[in-house]
Amino acid sequence: MRTTAEFQAVATAVLGDGHSALSELHQFLETAAEWCERNHEPEIAERYRRYAEQLSELGDELSYLTDDHLADTYRRTHPSAPAQPTSGPAAAPAPPAAPARRPSR
Repeated sequence: MRTTAEFQAVATAVLGDGHSALSELHQFLETAAEWCERNHEPEIAERYRRYAEQLSELGDELSYLTDDHLADTYRRTHPSAPAQPTSGPAAAPAPPAAPARRPSR
């Protein structure tokens, strides 16, 4: 990855909502747990569910880290425009909007 756009595209493919790599792996773990329960292996099913929960928590943390990283990159590459003299009181420029964070699963 060389650009912010490339980074964002990969992050979305891995962490994004819907059919991301992370959500597909989570779905596999949940499906494996259900299969194990149907086949009378509750201990293994519980392990799959525990890994699915840990993966979900890791995905949230990675998503927050990625969002913060992209917001910082945006702020570094799009500095505020220099202040121009005005006749009235000076207004502070609005900070750039940070990407919205995904809600916890």
